[in-house]
Amino acid sequence: MSGNKRIGGKDLDFMLGDLMIHAESFSLSISDGTTATKTRGITNGYVDGETSADGDIEVDSTNLNLIIEAARKAGSFKELEPFDIVSNAETASEKFNLEAFGCKLMLSDVLNADPKGGDKLKHKIKYIVTSKDFVRINGVPYLSKRETESLL
Repeated sequence: MSGNKRIGGKDLDFMLGDLMIHAESFSLSISDGTTATKTRGITNGYVDGETSADGDIEVDSTNLNLIIEAARKAGSFKELEPFDIVSNAETASEKFNLEAFGCKLMLSDVLNADPKGGDKLKHKIKYIVTSKDFVRINGVPYLSKRETESLL
């Protein structure tokens, strides 16, 4: 019954620019400031608001070293150009593709160590989405073409 296997975290391949990274955990959150409008205190439609996206990537030391090497080539972590993040997963019955464009990395929890042992070192990297291409989920853009067509 291979058709019953669902996508799980172990199924995700993760590309950070041209680097293949294994993330211990990976998140992307979208903030959409769309707000309901009111007439005489009663909801009556909506207006679009600001939209942003950010997330966290948690990696082990082996994978952090891949990112460190990219930072070394750039000159520093701050000089790393934004990456596109692409994450794909597929089972016999499901596919999932997430693309986040122009992700600017910022080190967050550089070290997360349990002194009791029993787990590898972990490192958290925050990122913000900076490109007008924003986010696509299974090939479908989050933002409308109208919202981004006049942006340079």
